[in-house]
Amino acid sequence: MNPTSSSDQQARSNPVSTDVERTNDQAQGHRHPESLVTGTFSRFIEIGGLMGKIGASVIGNSTAGLFRAATRQQDKALQMWMKNGHRIVDTLGRMKGAAMKVGQMLSLHDGLLPPEVAQILSTLQKEAPPVPFSELQATLEQDFPDYRHRFSDIETEALASASIGQVHRARLRDGRDVVIKVQYPGIDRVIRSDLSNLKTMFRMIGSTLFKIDMNIIWSEIQERLLEEIDYRNELRNQTRFQQLFADDDGIIIPRLYSEHCGAHVLTSEYVPGRTLTDITGETDAQRNAWGRNLMRIYLKQIFQHRLLHADPNAGNYAFLPDGKIAFYDFGNVKQIPDFLIPGYRRLIAAALRNDADRIPEILKTMRIHHLDGRPVRTEIISGYLEIFAPVFRGEYCFGSDESIVRKVMDLGRSYWFDAFDITFPPDIIFIDRTVGGLLGNLSRIKACADWSELMRVHGDPQAY
Repeated sequence: MNPTSSSDQQARSNPVSTDVERTNDQAQGHRHPESLVTGTFSRFIEIGGLMGKIGASVIGNSTAGLFRAATRQQDKALQMWMKNGHRIVDTLGRMKGAAMKVGQMLSLHDGLLPPEVAQILSTLQKEAPPVPFSELQATLEQDFPDYRHRFSDIETEALASASIGQVHRARLRDGRDVVIKVQYPGIDRVIRSDLSNLKTMFRMIGSTLFKIDMNIIWSEIQERLLEEIDYRNELRNQTRFQQLFADDDGIIIPRLYSEHCGAHVLTSEYVPGRTLTDITGETDAQRNAWGRNLMRIYLKQIFQHRLLHADPNAGNYAFLPDGKIAFYDFGNVKQIPDFLIPGYRRLIAAALRNDADRIPEILKTMRIHHLDGRPVRTEIISGYLEIFAPVFRGEYCFGSDESIVRKVMDLGRSYWFDAFDITFPPDIIFIDRTVGGLLGNLSRIKACADWSELMRVHGDPQAY
């Protein structure tokens, strides 16, 4: 979550006075803060009602499908899931916690849903409305009963808010400017309560879309979610990234003040920067430098460190004038298994050579194939390779060809029903999510570069 420089003009308030906090929250003129719904029964009713609506539509569509031609049945199924996508957004978007997070994760993995449905769910990526700062005091007091003596100042207006917590600017007693990331009170309990209900919903959705074991996929999503609510785990992740990139001048990872970090509160140095929206008016040269740097950092994470910052939300980056990029939010970090790295290198090499025929067997080595062992059809791979061929052919400008999005959606729709029984290792879920997010962010930056050269240098496909 990005502490942008625009917050420098925000008013500060003494965190001791609840009345002052409420007044300032209302007077800012920003989005009105929303109280967090933490009642277990209320959330159960919300998710249960959503499951009932989805279940009824699935049963109705399946019954009607007995009397339809295949093509018409597919169209009806797509319309049904688009309607269910809106239902999911309406319900999970209000709930924060695991409910909203699972919806976000579904939207960022294109292979799990038809592209039109994934596009609907992508609206869950938008920043969640903040809760009043007064509601966060319980969390601060839980971790640090003396927090009023640790901080001389805390801004009550949130810098950023998300599904699990929100960020506020503050100042330590010694005058250092910091940001504090505070979990919503009781959100860890809420998430654990949500998970069992969401698992049922996830399996119900998955059983209508795939023949593969959805329990394995759910286990991966649940593991990442539980890691995200453990701020001590995030402290370890961020410290690890600082060590790995200590000699890299292109990336800034804010320093954490461990003495002011707890199970539900993180305190780090204030590193302001410009958002993706802010940099759209910059010169081509500046945007290209940021784009190349962002691609390089992720290639380095995958192939050198095998440790991935796996939350590509645009708010988790800030862009500095010297071309550096600050990374925030290390709650979701994915260790890449060794068996996948050679496969990714071979995929890059095959794409650079436009060799679609080799890719099905490469995917099999990565445990991606049909349930009966058949490799993925070359025809499907050739379609995607043709769409993305310009990225692997010298200089390419992301965001310059909006038809790519349409072509990917058309191709995904064409082969969605053919992918019912394609199985894959659950580790790929968050790797694919990150790569997809990276490409989307490069398109927002409108960055131009010889990406194939970057892949050759940092992906080392020649070794295979």
